[in-house]
Amino acid sequence: MRVLVWQPVYVLGGGLHVLRQMVEAFSRQPAIDSVTLAVNRKYAASALEPLAICRHLKIVRIDAGAPLWPHADHNDVAYVPWPHGTPHHAAPIPKVCVYQDTILLDAIGSHATREFLEGMARGLKETIEFYDQMIVTSNYTRRRVLETVGSFFADRVSVLPLMATEPTGTAAPVSAAGKAKFPWGVRPPFFVYPGNVSEHKNQVTLLQALSRRRRRDVPVVFCGYGTEQIGAAGLAEQPHVNRINRLIRDRGLVAGKDFVSLGYVDDATASTLLHAAAALVMPTRAEGMGLPIHEAIDAGVPVICSDIEVLREHYDGRSDAIRWVDPECPSEIAAALDEVADHADELRSVAAANRGCDRTWDDIATATVAVFRHAIDGFTAAPQGSAPHQASSPPPAVRRRWYGSGKFRGPRRFFKKIGFLRRIARSMARP
Repeated sequence: MRVLVWQPVYVLGGGLHVLRQMVEAFSRQPAIDSVTLAVNRKYAASALEPLAICRHLKIVRIDAGAPLWPHADHNDVAYVPWPHGTPHHAAPIPKVCVYQDTILLDAIGSHATREFLEGMARGLKETIEFYDQMIVTSNYTRRRVLETVGSFFADRVSVLPLMATEPTGTAAPVSAAGKAKFPWGVRPPFFVYPGNVSEHKNQVTLLQALSRRRRRDVPVVFCGYGTEQIGAAGLAEQPHVNRINRLIRDRGLVAGKDFVSLGYVDDATASTLLHAAAALVMPTRAEGMGLPIHEAIDAGVPVICSDIEVLREHYDGRSDAIRWVDPECPSEIAAALDEVADHADELRSVAAANRGCDRTWDDIATATVAVFRHAIDGFTAAPQGSAPHQASSPPPAVRRRWYGSGKFRGPRRFFKKIGFLRRIARSMARP
């Protein structure tokens, strides 16, 4: 089997980590003869360096809107780990995507207007109609997908959690003096919240909890895209970030004491912070897998996280290492922060005993290959007489009249509105 891994979307953090692990695991599968990884040109060489050891791997750089069909000729199936934002270009091979979560469909945040949610539902239906098979990361996500598009597509959706027990890694980076290297302004003890500044990440309720807790000597370190704006003096582009900063001022929270905002950090820094944290705190309102929770427990770090359905599905069996909290209750979160700060060492030993999830990346790759076979069988068993796919040439271009596109679109609409073209046509028709 020859697999094309199609990644035109530029994704970092957990998305990049899962991509690398899956490509490595594919290269070890006896059923896979070759892997072609087509990735966005923005990825630095260092981001893909761990893949140098992979067997029969070819890496191709592509643009964000590149069509898939030119790369399909010598492959049997296309694997799309991030369909969000990936153009739906026709291809002569079966396509399997991974639909990460339904966060935006769960009406989280002020953006979730009726028009927005209807657009998301249309986009999801177009996605599931385009792909031959869809992998989702939880039964919760599968249910939400089928509630949106209908049970007609149930046979196309498979549940496969993309998390596995990681190999024991090296120790966190240390300085010449033998001390861990922390970013500026961060000193233990601290809690860590790795996540972007999206509204569903729920920094508002967490900051309310910080103002109510007893142990204000243990700050929360925010790291992730956009989090450098938390506590900033200027105005942010996103309205909810401005609400966060107004809350910080109103509650008298102090940057550097109650919280530290780092913004995006590289993998080595994120690992250092996680291993040294008193706990991972994650009072999110919606998630796909909550991968940082898995990483924290595997690192022997206790977790404070939201008691929501999707996270219970993934981590209920590891609850000894987790303090479940209501994401809408600042007092409950504050009590959990104080409890963990008071018993950090004891809870670390409990977390270490819960390491592992009885799956390896090779197990996940094997299950994914089974989905590939199902997609290939369904693709080759198309009804007789159906039009064959053409891989040797691009889709035919749609010819448009000169005034219907490009820079003439605006004038055409204007003239049509005032009836100018119609009047000219009538005058030319007169004898």
